[in-house]
Amino acid sequence: MSRIQRALVVLGALSLLLWGAAGSATAGPGTSEGGATIFAARAVGAPTTAFGGLRGQRLAPLISCSTALNLYNGTYLTGTRVSVSTRGVWINLSNFGFDNMTSSYKVGACSVELASGANGSGSHYSRCLSAGCEEDVMASGWNNVISSVYLH
Repeated sequence: MSRIQRALVVLGALSLLLWGAAGSATAGPGTSEGGATIFAARAVGAPTTAFGGLRGQRLAPLISCSTALNLYNGTYLTGTRVSVSTRGVWINLSNFGFDNMTSSYKVGACSVELASGANGSGSHYSRCLSAGCEEDVMASGWNNVISSVYLH
């Protein structure tokens, strides 16, 4: 990876953190909505590679999905919720204190990829990845395993 690509990744990560901290998401970090603590991963206009995070060759601006992917630490969409709407880059859930905590999720308007490792590494979850899908209980062996997500 070139210095420019590394710098763009760092800028994208900083933009992600600052945008979420600025409260532009549905609810800011640590606020409560309907009894569930919500953290938001959202950035607009930050440079990143277009396909698969660091693996892509073409640069494109970060775009938000119109409806977020919602991850929950309880089954049947209960408990703490993390909302991710950033498209085109792998989002590491450890940045939001939600690494290996997903027990259920609801896909927003954009199809997703879910990976067991950081930056899309490791095994990939294979069911309920299309827009609007709701996974009330993770497949066997996948409860509290998800470490990173990607929205298309």
